Amino acid sequence: IVLVTAYRVVEALRRNYHEDFHAYENLVGPRIGLSKSIARVSREREEMKALYYLRAKSWMCKEDESVIHWTCEFTDLNGRHWFAEEVNLAKWRDGKIYEEKYVYNLPIKISTPSTEECIFQQ
Repeated sequence: IVLVTAYRVVEALRRNYHEDFHAYENLVGPRIGLSKSIARVSREREEMKALYYLRAKSWMCKEDESVIHWTCEFTDLNGRHWFAEEVNLAKWRDGKIYEEKYVYNLPIKISTPSTEECIFQQ
């Protein structure tokens, strides 16, 4: 959570995910392999002008599973401001995530950006 909220997502993936990790986005998938998830994060970063926050609003861990409720606010390359929410369920093995399911809404357009400092800007 600490790495992701600092928008060090690629580092979090490399440290905490199995090489043959399976990702399911909105229950579609799977996207198999850590390298594919790293490439997806890189593409997302290229589509953002600014990220104001990425927060874990709540989380729960039990044995080999964890659940996190994420929220974020960002500005796209066209200057539009968005809010998004996601819940993910992760399954762990040997101290690393081997499967993760993401369920999220389509981003909601908002009129003004957050007053918080950007954690990422290009």
